Amino acid sequence: MPLLRRFTGDAMRDLRRDFDRFSTIGYADLHELLTDDSVAPVADPPIDVEIHHHRSRYELADHLWQTLYPIHYGVGSLILGDTGLWTWLAFIHMNVIAPLTDGRRRVGEMARWIDGGHDRTGASRHLMLGPFSAYAAHADDPGRAMCVLGGRMSEFSGLARELSGRRDLLVSPAVMAVATELYVNPLTGLPRRGSAQRAATGSLYRFVQVMAQFDLVYDLHSISADGLRSLLPPEFDRWREDRLSSTP
Repeated sequence: MPLLRRFTGDAMRDLRRDFDRFSTIGYADLHELLTDDSVAPVADPPIDVEIHHHRSRYELADHLWQTLYPIHYGVGSLILGDTGLWTWLAFIHMNVIAPLTDGRRRVGEMARWIDGGHDRTGASRHLMLGPFSAYAAHADDPGRAMCVLGGRMSEFSGLARELSGRRDLLVSPAVMAVATELYVNPLTGLPRRGSAQRAATGSLYRFVQVMAQFDLVYDLHSISADGLRSLLPPEFDRWREDRLSSTP
């Protein structure tokens, strides 16, 4: 079981410059990079990292929260800016997220693997930091954030994309709870069909627009889920009714 590490600043610069090479990097070369003390020293305190192919972003985030507890002590914001740590965590999972197949890996965009630091929109797309930051913002009840934590660990759904780009909405307990109620299937934990389609009546896109308007009048961080729910216009009724019909 590997020990937690973090890439140095110089290593981060090299990773960004040479990112294209990771679409073909072999297992031995990847292992050497991840265990080289000169580019990725062991974190303090030493923490064992288990590598799993988690079934969902929620399961991954919960695992990271528990694993990293010795360095965040229940305050996730303490480590959100540790770009070297998040990048190393993403790369240590590369063999399960983007395995080498016929000499190539489907790594996708750089922002999924290399934490951009100040770019919080980029952070939301990051394979490790994105789920962790959403979970940390709702650590008292992470289930309310299933609207951004649902789906497979390697996916970034339309729901997650719309909501994670707005930090003010992402950290609001009421907004997350209501969005999860409206747009997540309670049986599967996955987004409802059509919920992220912009043209759909009462879609998440409209929900974000309405929340932006509400934010000018109400304190979205202190309002209750019941209070926010009561303010929603009728266009969102279809999603509430669909949820009732799919609840066991």
